[in-house]
Amino acid sequence: MNYLELFNGLAQRVKPVTYKEIPALNARLRDHGLDSLDIVLLCVYACEVFGISEEVGKTLNPVSFEDLRQFVEQHATRTPSSAVAALALIDG
Repeated sequence: MNYLELFNGLAQRVKPVTYKEIPALNARLRDHGLDSLDIVLLCVYACEVFGISEEVGKTLNPVSFEDLRQFVEQHATRTPSSAVAALALIDG
């Protein structure tokens, strides 16, 4: 899974007008124009993509995209074959 590609795609869906490309997983979420509500939506999308329950997802509080990656790898109940496949789950 290319997490950088996936998180860029999710960030574009959360913040389509003011989206700033994520250069690396160690980038801080707030440095890319994501406010607290945007971060909640990003986490909801990530949990949906990886089959993480709402109860477990509520414990997610990432500072960086790497934090988000580590969380989804630890708690995932499914892993999409690619970032494109993962984004298709969100786009319906």
